[in-house]
Amino acid sequence: MKFKSNLFSSYKREPAVANPWLKFVLLLLALILLFGCASDTSKRIVIWSSLRPVERDFLQQKLEEFNQRYPEYQFQQLYYQTEELRPNYMVSAL
Repeated sequence: MKFKSNLFSSYKREPAVANPWLKFVLLLLALILLFGCASDTSKRIVIWSSLRPVERDFLQQKLEEFNQRYPEYQFQQLYYQTEELRPNYMVSAL
């Protein structure tokens, strides 16, 4: 029994990156992604909160204790009212 040849058996597919400009663009994109994902050596932590003054003072005290133990970290505590905090969370998530 003889099988018919496949319809695509004689089809020669061009390589996906045959175009030199496409190669250049892909290389450029890879380099941008590579350097864009480089580690940041700064250890700065910003804490957004809507805590009451007593709670903020307690948190600041604990952050100072942590900072004494791990001096390479820097903390910044920002206070926002609840109505301001929600939109800021949503914007920062984008």
